[in-house]
Amino acid sequence: MTRILPAHPSDIPDLIRIIADVFDEYGWIFKAEDELPDFLDYDGWYVGTPHRLFTLWKDDARIGCIAVKVGAEGAYLSRVYVSRTERRQGFGRMIVEFAVEDARKQGHAHIHLWTDTRFETAHKLYEVTGFERREGVRALHDTNISFEFRYDRDI
Repeated sequence: MTRILPAHPSDIPDLIRIIADVFDEYGWIFKAEDELPDFLDYDGWYVGTPHRLFTLWKDDARIGCIAVKVGAEGAYLSRVYVSRTERRQGFGRMIVEFAVEDARKQGHAHIHLWTDTRFETAHKLYEVTGFERREGVRALHDTNISFEFRYDRDI
């Protein structure tokens, strides 16, 4: 059975492993303290704030996550990850649509996200779920020399 549940601090170690595996898949350097400050300060980010983190479960295993955060430009998706072995089965679409609906229920009329320019499969997912890519990229000036595209969607 597949389900999406609000994340708890006990989910964080497995979610970090899922994300670290993606970095490994791309040959990137992974340091949780640089890449996942919100996971390492779960209470500061997700308790008593407008930010929400969800865990995707298949049977008794955590297989992914997604966050709906709120910043100066409104609601945005973050931490969109599915385990490598579980991709191309509809789970990515499931969690994106879930998170978009969650943002709508929270009163947002628009949502955006930033995604690494090298995540080509993810770009297709975002486009299939109604997001449109904006012109240009932003540089993160990080260890992995990352550049990101912005995607937007009205909800």
